[in-house]
Amino acid sequence: MQVVYARDRPEVISRSMMLLGPSPRGETDPKWDWRRTEALPILEELGFNGQVVIPLPEAGPFVEEEDNYDAQPEWEIDYILKVNAKVMWMPRDLVVLPGFTSNVELGLCASLHGFVYGRPDGAPKTRYLDYVVRRFHKQRPHTTLRATLQEAISYLNRTRDD
Repeated sequence: MQVVYARDRPEVISRSMMLLGPSPRGETDPKWDWRRTEALPILEELGFNGQVVIPLPEAGPFVEEEDNYDAQPEWEIDYILKVNAKVMWMPRDLVVLPGFTSNVELGLCASLHGFVYGRPDGAPKTRYLDYVVRRFHKQRPHTTLRATLQEAISYLNRTRDD
């Protein structure tokens, strides 16, 4: 598995996914970085051998650069449009991980091929997101990160065979 972190620019390979959803900001407790602490170990366990794009710096939480703010969203949108699977996990916490940017990312991805969405049962303020995914993808949200990642791998396997 090849992991790509924010602002790295390797070529995108055919078995690629981007892990979208709320990101820790500033001095946030690292346990909230679900991509590294939960998603990568699950992908490893599932034997995923593709490319995983994580929109966070390898070194730790994202710190916004006011003088060069556009660099990060530009990088994220470039990779959203390049990867084969756009995987949105919304473990929304209104205090620590509100996911305001993730709402916009979901809107951007909702009509794109390869979009997979999940959120834990009881995640606050996700009703409209659930509706958008049902409307455009005819699917209900996955309620575990494992199921969300398994669906992304299944999607990549199906498109590889087409």
